[in-house]
Amino acid sequence: MKKPIWHPSGLRIAQANLSTYLDYLKDSYELEFNDYQALHQWSIDHRELFWSSVWDFCEVLGDRGTRTLIEGSSMIDTRFFPDAKLNFAENLLRRHDSDEAIIFWAQNKLHRRLSWRELYDEVSRLQQAFRDLGLKPGDRVAAYMANTGNSDCHAGLHQPGGHLVFLLPRLWRTRRC
Repeated sequence: MKKPIWHPSGLRIAQANLSTYLDYLKDSYELEFNDYQALHQWSIDHRELFWSSVWDFCEVLGDRGTRTLIEGSSMIDTRFFPDAKLNFAENLLRRHDSDEAIIFWAQNKLHRRLSWRELYDEVSRLQQAFRDLGLKPGDRVAAYMANTGNSDCHAGLHQPGGHLVFLLPRLWRTRRC
């Protein structure tokens, strides 16, 4: 076996989201795991508890519903939180500070940085524009746009309950949309 070219420091491991999640499982469920493989196996053997703990750990805003999962014949057919009601934009835009929310660099050197506050403000403007256009929950909007870090458009559409469908020209060469 080849030697790894890099190992994270003890501090970096302690600050990792996975380490925080393991601490959460220990404190909330009295569960401890010796290594990642043990956590992974537990997540497979106790799917409902695992996904329920992830919802709580991530502090998802919304109504979880009564069922955590509906087992399917495969992973693709399995439905997680099938009764849940949540707003993607509300969960995405919880922060309003000056930390960076989006850092986008294109191959042509175009770059864009947005703070959480700037992202929130852009989404708010888009949300109002969509409402002024009469967009209602369940409406669909097709977007023909380049991949230029326009996550604000996605979130702005979700806030009033719409659905964004991207029309990706690169896919047209290989398959029909």
